[in-house]
Amino acid sequence: MIELIERYQSELDKGYSINKTAKMLGIHHQVLIRLIKSKKLEVYKVIEDLTRDVPQEVINFEWLWYEDRLDEIARDSLHHNFYISENFKSKDDVLLSRYCVSSYGGLHNYLNKKHHNVLCQSIYKTCTKCSKNKNIGEFSPCKHGYLGIYFHCKSCESKRRNSYVKDNYVKVKVLVTKKRYANTGLPNTLSEKEYLVAFKHFNNKCCKCGTSKEISLDHYIPRNWGHGGNTIENIIPLCRSCNSYKSTKNPLKISELDHVIPYLASLNNLSEQEFKSYVNWCSDNKRPIHDIKSKVPSIEAWKESLN
Repeated sequence: MIELIERYQSELDKGYSINKTAKMLGIHHQVLIRLIKSKKLEVYKVIEDLTRDVPQEVINFEWLWYEDRLDEIARDSLHHNFYISENFKSKDDVLLSRYCVSSYGGLHNYLNKKHHNVLCQSIYKTCTKCSKNKNIGEFSPCKHGYLGIYFHCKSCESKRRNSYVKDNYVKVKVLVTKKRYANTGLPNTLSEKEYLVAFKHFNNKCCKCGTSKEISLDHYIPRNWGHGGNTIENIIPLCRSCNSYKSTKNPLKISELDHVIPYLASLNNLSEQEFKSYVNWCSDNKRPIHDIKSKVPSIEAWKESLN
């Protein structure tokens, strides 16, 4: 054994990599790695100097173990169905998962890059929601899951999201609308309470046709005008069809919406005539929503234009 170690060391001293040295000697590279970890072998000094700023696990060639383990998973799946356990506890499993996520973004990407994604069809895991074994192609990528795979299958996650949206419809609609207005520079203050107030004022019916089906809030002054904003002073309930019809038209030209003018004018502390003048000014002075540099509300800018 001592003679073999001396032979291994002599090859390493020539500056060859662990893999190349192992190949030249006809042994598995893990043999050399174990001997290096046990300090029976030393890595070539020049290599150590070159890797001064490299993470310790890379210097110790631990990444080779991770690559071998991932390769084993892929190759095992070629011969039989391979099952991934979510209940991993060992430190090696945790480190393998971290390596897979940080290096490839998850097992999906690893297989796609190294072994073609078709292998996903023979690698399975158990959904923690429905407890069914499904191939990993039916799970979404997730950096917090083992090997970068989400805990629930796509079907269960879709049901969970649909249920959440149904139970929290107003909250979701407000959040989605706020997100659309987040980077526009326009006022973005609409709350869940204000959302419900606007609906209640119009008896939960469309302002244009009076239906109570598929109602959502529409911005009276369209967002792409670069004016108005996501505020209680600029929203009315419309059904999907009427919302599509209104689109980016000047709402003052839609006679069926004339009855909302007193309501919106009152919220903006304006007379009906002043409100109409304000809306027409917004229509005549449109600006790109992503190029709004002024933080002055549109209504204040309109007032300044009158002076």
